[in-house]
Amino acid sequence: MSRKHHDWHAGKAPPLIRPHSLAKHRVLRNYLERYVSILTANPRQEQFRLTLVDGFAGGGRYLDCRTREERPGSPLIMLEAMEQAARDAQQTRSKPFHLDVQYVFVEKDREALDYLRAVIQDSRFAPL
Repeated sequence: MSRKHHDWHAGKAPPLIRPHSLAKHRVLRNYLERYVSILTANPRQEQFRLTLVDGFAGGGRYLDCRTREERPGSPLIMLEAMEQAARDAQQTRSKPFHLDVQYVFVEKDREALDYLRAVIQDSRFAPL
């Protein structure tokens, strides 16, 4: 039997996240940004395609257990990291660069998935 660590409910504050999970999120962000910078290092490259899959997406937001500040979950970290990676790649080029990323966020808990959808919809990453 699996144990549920976090619960997301519409209209309620996100669950608390512990320091070890925040450290894992820092590693994820740094890895993604560095990964893309290595694969787009050639300034003549005009486009890079990538698919990112988060197999345990969760609700997309947490509250830091120490400070009670909101923290992004892994789906938002992926979106933010790719936004930064695209900016960084563009800085080394005189022609426009396009980072083409597909995202797949998998979450079996329906409430967490609905929460994640709302978080993304209310963010700058909302689909047009």
